[in-house]
Amino acid sequence: MLVDYEKLNINLKGALVHGVISLKYVVGGRTFADIDILDFGNGFGSQATIRSNETEYGSVSSGKYFNSIEDAVNDVIILIEKEIIVDEYVRNCQE
Repeated sequence: MLVDYEKLNINLKGALVHGVISLKYVVGGRTFADIDILDFGNGFGSQATIRSNETEYGSVSSGKYFNSIEDAVNDVIILIEKEIIVDEYVRNCQE
């Protein structure tokens, strides 16, 4: 992000400011997940909301912390794909 987090004046204990990068995971022209990459200034986290009624979970996150945006995105992609592979539309797109 373009914010120098070390220059922010945060006075409350436990408070932080972070950025969110929003991405979409699309299969066959249909969005199956809304991805949020959390930029904490010194690392990244990831989470996603799944857009399928055929999956077990409505959202996924490993809770891990990463040094790069790409690693954070790749981590959540693995979780998304494990969830949406059961969706009939996704399976049909794989044939």
